[in-house]
Amino acid sequence: MSKIIRRAAGMKKGTRGAALIAALQITTLTLIGLMAPFASGPQQSAPAPADSQMSTASQAQPVGALSAPPAGAIRATKLYEPRATEVFHLATSRAESAQQSAQQSAQQSVQESEAPNEATLTTDLQDYPPFSYVYFSGTGFEPGETVNMIVVQLDPNPTAYEPWDVVADENGNINTSWYIFSEELIGATMQATATGQTSGLTASATFTDGAVPTLHENSGRTIKRDAFAWGDTVYLKGNFTSQGANRCYKVDWVNPSGTVVQTGNFEAGTIDTLSSFLVPSGPSGVWEVRLYEAAASGACSGATFPGYPSSPTATAKFDVARAVIIGAVPSGGVGGDNNVFENQPTTVQNDNSGTTLSIDARTSNNRRIFVRFDLTGAGISGTVNSAQMRMLLFAAGNNFPRTHSAHLVTSTWLQSTITWNLQPTFVAAATNSQSAPAVPPAALVRWSLTSDVQGFINSPLTNFGWCVQDTGASGSQNSGSYKATEANSATDKTLGPVLLVDYTPAASPTPTPTATATATPTPTPTPTPTPTSTPTPTPTPTPTPTSTPCQTPVAPTNLSASAVSQTQINLTWTDNSNNETGFAIEREPFGGVFTQIALVGSNVTTFSDTLLNAGRTYCYRVRSYRTCNGTNYYSGYSNISCGGTYPSPTPTASPVVER
Repeated sequence: MSKIIRRAAGMKKGTRGAALIAALQITTLTLIGLMAPFASGPQQSAPAPADSQMSTASQAQPVGALSAPPAGAIRATKLYEPRATEVFHLATSRAESAQQSAQQSAQQSVQESEAPNEATLTTDLQDYPPFSYVYFSGTGFEPGETVNMIVVQLDPNPTAYEPWDVVADENGNINTSWYIFSEELIGATMQATATGQTSGLTASATFTDGAVPTLHENSGRTIKRDAFAWGDTVYLKGNFTSQGANRCYKVDWVNPSGTVVQTGNFEAGTIDTLSSFLVPSGPSGVWEVRLYEAAASGACSGATFPGYPSSPTATAKFDVARAVIIGAVPSGGVGGDNNVFENQPTTVQNDNSGTTLSIDARTSNNRRIFVRFDLTGAGISGTVNSAQMRMLLFAAGNNFPRTHSAHLVTSTWLQSTITWNLQPTFVAAATNSQSAPAVPPAALVRWSLTSDVQGFINSPLTNFGWCVQDTGASGSQNSGSYKATEANSATDKTLGPVLLVDYTPAASPTPTPTATATATPTPTPTPTPTPTSTPTPTPTPTPTPTSTPCQTPVAPTNLSASAVSQTQINLTWTDNSNNETGFAIEREPFGGVFTQIALVGSNVTTFSDTLLNAGRTYCYRVRSYRTCNGTNYYSGYSNISCGGTYPSPTPTASPVVER
């Protein structure tokens, strides 16, 4: 969220007139609109309940040093009618009155040659991703007074959220935080107001939730995903608006070792529709797409990228594995995902409805998570080289980081019937333990479960999945929350559990040849002696010269594709060999296959591809070759680089002439 701070002065102490009237109006609005939520009056905050560290109650919080995460932080809770409209109008009227009071107070202070009493409100960062905190700092309020906070969405969907109170310290300063609990605010303009209940001073801050790039499994960019198998196509949506929409973007696809595997430049307006990536057959791990914004608006030809390559404008990470299983769903009457609560021993917690999996280590209140993936049809066979289960941790108590361990389950269970009393048995020793970090921001926790999955594939083990539990010391503030499979939707597959598996298929057995019966030999007749002839001398053969081995040239690197017009893309690359005959250039239209389009000579490092279609993306790869004894020996391919030709200009409508 880019921060746009507005300072609004409240009434000047000791003055009368319009500023005092405005402040009284604000106080009246507050009493009318918020009497029910704050009937009990401001409270000093206490530790949040151990089973729910993210409190949604509206309560006053004492001022103190900012922490991450703070105890009792206020969660963004959307309000509904009729209260939503009341709170929205209350917040916007406060901001408007504050602006008027600021102008009047400033004018009066100029006349009296003294500084106005000014309340301020600021945020700590310029951008806030989902599942993170917005930290507010305020100054200029009455010492010890209760300050009422309201956050509303101004655009595109006017929305009000649950207000809360915070108590100013002895200097009239406030610190408080607001937890962004959803992705629905991406691209929204938000406004926060802070109003002193004694002084009537109001300050406001306006901030926007900056758009972030997203990855998708379909070309229409409607299904989000962040885990892909070998051979999948990843479709990028930049989500850039305003100034960014009018600039060229460079896009690099980077493997886990930091090597750029594919790069391309995309003309303004095309990054949301043309940029894609075909996942190669390894390496597996966490990949990253990096986006670089051009320094100025305009076409890609001649564009410069000030942050390249060390400071991308935006990034997005995604997992790659040979086999990817998204979501833990029951199969054959076994498994799925659910949690069990010790203090509710006979209750089924979630069954195709709850989106949260809770974990806790607390006397008589322990909570455990059970997860099982259906491996049927995943194609996993042979040797399992790596198997990781990942889960999204989005809420955590004050005692985090904590150790969360995955244990092999040894008996059957089903998410629709599992309870604490009916939980399956599991191995006491953990297969793997991981440190679950303090959040926000939300974090992916990954457990290495290679030996267990190998056992499932080779059948010495039955797949009943895993139990995840907190194996640290028991106590309060140990509760954590992961996203369940049910948190996924038809348009978003990034939240629930995922299993990532790399394997080497078993080699096909070599068939044993069928033995051929030995025939009985036919007796050979005794030959008639032939007279001995004078032997003819055998000529000495001329030795055949040994040919020099044909050495394959080294592959080119650093291929870059840049569009220069509606019909032309220029290529450049680095020549790394000293024995090539030339270079073979291949092109792949968007959604097509690579086809050789040209051969160029030795030491050539540029090529211009012409007669292309406007507004389309083309991907390229290059390899060197050497012709030896009539045979071409080819190197490996360079990196893949893509470029999008300029779009066709929008035709100008001809004027209508009436006669």
